[in-house]
Amino acid sequence: MLVTKEAKKLLAEFLSRVAQILFAMLVVGPFVTGNLKAEFIMIGLFGAFGSLFLALMVSFTVKKED
Repeated sequence: MLVTKEAKKLLAEFLSRVAQILFAMLVVGPFVTGNLKAEFIMIGLFGAFGSLFLALMVSFTVKKED
């Protein structure tokens, strides 16, 4: 799959925005709801999505060096 540099830059920017939003939800969520159970669920979701994004970014950087 051939991906242009522009598309890679846009994807990286999008993923960083999503990560920032997830992190903000992780930090602010329990204070708003007062629910610690939701905090652990958010930590799990954040970890799952974070590892997925990391794997995507690594695959793109590996393809870039070819």
